[in-house]
Amino acid sequence: MQENQLVEFLMLGHGAGIILYFVAIWGLICYAASWISGWHRLAQRFRWEQNFDGQRWRLQSGSMRLGAHYNGVLTMGANRDGIYLAVLFLFRPWHPPLFIPWSEITVSERRNMFIPGMQFVLGREAQIPLWVFRKMGDRLLAFRPADGDVMQELYSRPGLEDPRPIV
Repeated sequence: MQENQLVEFLMLGHGAGIILYFVAIWGLICYAASWISGWHRLAQRFRWEQNFDGQRWRLQSGSMRLGAHYNGVLTMGANRDGIYLAVLFLFRPWHPPLFIPWSEITVSERRNMFIPGMQFVLGREAQIPLWVFRKMGDRLLAFRPADGDVMQELYSRPGLEDPRPIV
């Protein structure tokens, strides 16, 4: 093998190795984020493989448990039956789309540092928190069933510490 051919072969192999390394690290990061945030646990019960029929808002932000932040990568949706969550395609490994029915959600008003927002606790058994900005929380809650009005009033009372279910 001539010297030029050897150099080309090594460069091609090295380039492929870098790409494989990047893909492996990216997959590991997505896997860890899914477990840390609780997305994996929610997916065991609420994985959504159909088209979502409802209002969607793309490029939204939210925080889940243990400081897992999904900044500008969430697609959030809502309809009369529940809340839809998905992440951008690049972050999709180990993050399948989710659909959580309203009966599995509790809501409370919460501040994240000094920023007003809402905390949606997803899944009665899993109890995974999802904190969103107030405006996004209001958009989602606008789709809850009409009989949730009493619960809406309860969750917004000052001093309420425990989330109340939206029935």
